[in-house]
Amino acid sequence: MSPLLVPFFLVVFAGISTTVVSRDELAHRLGQGPHPVFFHNSGGKFVNSFRHPLVPFQNQPNIYSCVRRCGLSGDSHEWPCQCNSQCQEFNDCCDDFEPLCLTCLGRCGSAFSPNAPCQCNKKCSQYGNCCSDYKLCGKGPSNSRAHSLGTFDVFGRHMVAVNNDTSCVGRCNESADPSKPCQCNKFCQTFGDCCQDYAIVCALTCENNCDANYDPSKFCQCNKRCGEFRNCCPDYSKHCDLPPGKVTDAELAAISEDLLSLDINNVSPLVGINLQGRMPSDGSDNAPNLLLQVNEAVFEKKTISKLYALHDNYEAAVEIPEDNTENEKQEVNDFLDEIMKTPIMQRTKDFLAEKDFIPAINFRQTFHRLWFGFYSRAKGIAGSSGFEHVFMGELKNGGVSGFHHWAFFAKEELNNKLNYKGYVKQFNLGSNKGIVISEGFAWRNAPKPISSMFIGTSPEFDLAIYTICWFARPNALCPVVFNGKKLLIQTYDITYNGEKYIATAYPDV
Repeated sequence: MSPLLVPFFLVVFAGISTTVVSRDELAHRLGQGPHPVFFHNSGGKFVNSFRHPLVPFQNQPNIYSCVRRCGLSGDSHEWPCQCNSQCQEFNDCCDDFEPLCLTCLGRCGSAFSPNAPCQCNKKCSQYGNCCSDYKLCGKGPSNSRAHSLGTFDVFGRHMVAVNNDTSCVGRCNESADPSKPCQCNKFCQTFGDCCQDYAIVCALTCENNCDANYDPSKFCQCNKRCGEFRNCCPDYSKHCDLPPGKVTDAELAAISEDLLSLDINNVSPLVGINLQGRMPSDGSDNAPNLLLQVNEAVFEKKTISKLYALHDNYEAAVEIPEDNTENEKQEVNDFLDEIMKTPIMQRTKDFLAEKDFIPAINFRQTFHRLWFGFYSRAKGIAGSSGFEHVFMGELKNGGVSGFHHWAFFAKEELNNKLNYKGYVKQFNLGSNKGIVISEGFAWRNAPKPISSMFIGTSPEFDLAIYTICWFARPNALCPVVFNGKKLLIQTYDITYNGEKYIATAYPDV
């Protein structure tokens, strides 16, 4: 196990005593002010949702760790390791699954979660599904060491914390408060009075911490080798200097605007969009009609017609190997022939070559491997690819994974294989170029609680912007700009047999 993955309940902060100046006086002298609370108040509880825009950036989960991910399903299928009750069956648990997810620390009295590998509520003894350390919960919260962290539900998509003065949830970087038993700002480690969950909740940021030495007590790092060890904090590229020759935010803004303007195969005017109602928080259906109506004229665009030819080439279940026949290989090459002719792909090739990501002479070969090379997401079976995952969809652990392209979405809706339940948010690309939405749906009777996609853009546009972001901001949020408005793209990689591939890519709207 990597030193990165030390369980949080083993982290010990070394307090440094001082009589020179009080903690509160030091905070006052340095002008320490209250930190804006990122959790909205709801009935005395601080509530937020995973990937909700109000979630502080440093609290985004590490895709190679179970921090903040125990029991997650749905979007977690897109990550290289899992933290739910089925990961042991599929042999794809993260390294810290056992110490972080098979414990009652911080969970005593939490509600039953079907995806959690074990439970910590009063009825778990009755059903025989208590975590092995359930005894930590004692007879109630007052006797529970676990409750010193606050009632924190790390299971499911919602993260909920009781307004508890002994937890840092909702309190990161707040002013020192002598009335509270522990503190949650940068001075607490000096004075030895941090709350026990400070390292988990507050210390996942590179702000004012670039090039710091490796710290095994932290779940992410901010030094120059963090990319090599895949343990950079989520905001590393935001706060720390990029290596020479890499891509700045301004360059990402410029190239994304260029790509949108070069999208000659954009078919937004030919795709009817009926958003209907917003999807309720309980995931119920609020959209009785189809989301998309596609005019047959879209097939006059060769890159789109060649894309549709690939839709019947893949097995949806990740544990079924792909046969990849000679005919299917030819269809992939025909598709690549068409998109490589487009201005978008020419601009993408030049940009990636300028930035020393892919030599121009190797562009098509590398592009083909990254998107169409097969790798395993379950049981060591090569049953997945970046293209299948993003432009179609996959089934794993009873849920939908990937599925971020409008063309396959429209096709499956028309064939009564997909039930659109409503949208969550929308982003207008402007200039009649289409929109981006986040939405919920069920495909082949499997749920996708939240997803997102561009609508009306060409396949080469999506491939180009995702590929650039995959190189420029690997495993991180990538800021792009369309018609002057900022949008974020999320990409992840996956390693199989020593090679990196595109695991997923989607707009974060």
